[in-house]
Formats: sequence, structure tokens, C-alpha cells
Amino acid sequence: AGVQIWNKAVDSTEVKELYSGMSVPYKYKGANQTDLIEANVSGSGTSWTGASGATAPNGWDAGGSGRDYAIDSGTLQMTAGSGNAFVRANLSTIKGKSYRLQFIYKNNSGSVAQYSTDGGNTMVDLASSTSFSSVQSVEFVGTGAEDVLLVSKTNSYVTYWDNVSLTRIGSVAEYDGSGIASDKWFDKSSNDLHGTVSGATVENAPAGDDGLVYEEGTFSPLMTGITNTSWHTLAGFYKRVGNLVSFKLIIRTTTGDATNSSNVEITGLPYTSDSTSNSNGGAYITYSSDFDDDDSSSPQFNIEPGTTKIEVFKSNGARFTGNDMDSVTVLLRLNGQYYT
Repeated sequence: AGVQIWNKAVDSTEVKELYSGMSVPYKYKGANQTDLIEANVSGSGTSWTGASGATAPNGWDAGGSGRDYAIDSGTLQMTAGSGNAFVRANLSTIKGKSYRLQFIYKNNSGSVAQYSTDGGNTMVDLASSTSFSSVQSVEFVGTGAEDVLLVSKTNSYVTYWDNVSLTRIGSVAEYDGSGIASDKWFDKSSNDLHGTVSGATVENAPAGDDGLVYEEGTFSPLMTGITNTSWHTLAGFYKRVGNLVSFKLIIRTTTGDATNSSNVEITGLPYTSDSTSNSNGGAYITYSSDFDDDDSSSPQFNIEPGTTKIEVFKSNGARFTGNDMDSVTVLLRLNGQYYT
């Protein structure tokens, strides 16, 4: 038995898959109700502060030769110069995750408004509307770049925009029988929306420990420190007994750019680690291919207190960076443990 709460409508195929016991797909894990436009810069989808002349509003990048931005009755007015004019949301999506973009718009007579959800590779014309439209809702899968553009299509076209929001969609809460305690039903979605229960006992718990927490499930690890990455496999599995979390994960890439000095980290652990000083967790490699550039750095894996990520170090204590990777076609398998 189980309960899932979603912030999108699932189609008939997805319903069948979920009822058959299939886990929530990667693109739908970690969804929540946070407006990413608002979270990036307060008011950037509603008040348009900073929009003036060729300068885009706060939280947005400007584009288009001869463009002109203005605030008109609290909405964003965008006038194209020679060619189009656009604003690009100054935030990157997570590649492979599902999103919902919402907005309202209008255009001057004869002008055309457009939007893009793939960084401008595909422009979608909106129906002409000389008064503000109803809420437009567009669902898409992120590319890992700054995907969202609002556009005045071509020379001298004038469009107006407001109430722009962007949210991660999918499963916002996930409960099943693998994560339950005497006082909680644990949410496996990574949003920590744990349900509070009373008067319950945990069946099959060790004698004298009715409050034992036991949970098993999956999580979605992600490796940072490399850019422009295409992922072949991102999979994590864990068991929690009491406050001890044991996990294993596999990360495999197909393309990317490892020639940078950013620290390599693995994010997305299922629980925040114990915040007690010096209560670090750790992990070790069970198999790897093309991870260490010269097989001499002996990568070591540390989980700092109060985090949900794994830091990677060299044996000399220096951080392991993208430059230390052998190539971008990496295969990495880890096992690890930490306390929560």
C-alpha cells in the first residue's frame, strides 16, 4: 500500500506503471511547489524591477539588437528593434527533470509573442491577444541550461508579460510501507513531507524497539564539477535502519566537459547527515572507469555533517576537480554509510 501526491496530472500510461509497482521516474522525482523564478530573484516574474531601455529586469538576461524594455502598469513591456527582442530567465534547469512554465501575455495589434523552453532552439508563436490572455501553462523537460525565453518576434513588435512562474513538477510526496516509524510515515520524494501518526506500532521491529525507523528506497544522485553533461545512468539505492543510512549508487556519463577547476561533488543523498561536529560519513569505490586521470589521486569520499552531498578529495587532502578526471565518459559505483 502507498500514497503519492503529485502537482501534475499523470496520463493513463503513467498510472498503469505506478500501479504496477514501478518507481517514480527520474524526471518526476524531487518536484515541489517552489516558484523558481521568484526564488531566483524576488519579484522577477511579477514586478519587473530594473527593466529600462536595453537593460532587462532583475533575474533575466537581455537579448536582441535595438531592444527596449519598460514597466507598463506593473507588467513587462518588450519592444523588438532590428530582429527580435527577448528576456532569458537567469537560472538553469536540471537536465532530465520536468518543469511547468506559466505566464500571461498580450501583444499590440499585428505583433507576435513567442516563448521558448529549450534555450531558444525552438520558438513557439502565441495566438494574438490584444488584452491579457488567460494563464498559459507549458510543461517541458529541462536541458540543463537557461531554458526559458519570452520573446517579441521581430522588428518593432511590442509584447507585454506578467505573472511568470516556473516550478518542478511530478511527485511532491511519496509514502509507502518501506518507510514507517511509530510516530512518522516517511516521505520518499526528498521533500521531507513526513506524515505524523499516533498510536501506531512498527510490526516486525526488534523486541523492545517499537519506535525503530526502517526505510528502503531509491534516490537521484547527480555529479557536479563537470559541465554540458549527458547522463547515461543516475541511480541510487538506500536502506535506513534507525539513524544509520546505507547506500549504493551508480553514475555514468556519455558526454560532458571535465576541463574545469570546479570541485567534483555528488549531490542528492536521501537524508541530511547528522549535524553533530565530526560525525562525518563516507563512501568507497566498488568500481570505476575513467574517473581518476592518472590513477594516482586515490579519490576519497567524505560526507560533511548537515549535508546531502558527497565531497571528493585526493589523498593529499586537496579537492578533486573536473581537471582531475580522466575523461567525461565516466562510470562510478560507490557504497557508503552515514548517520542522519
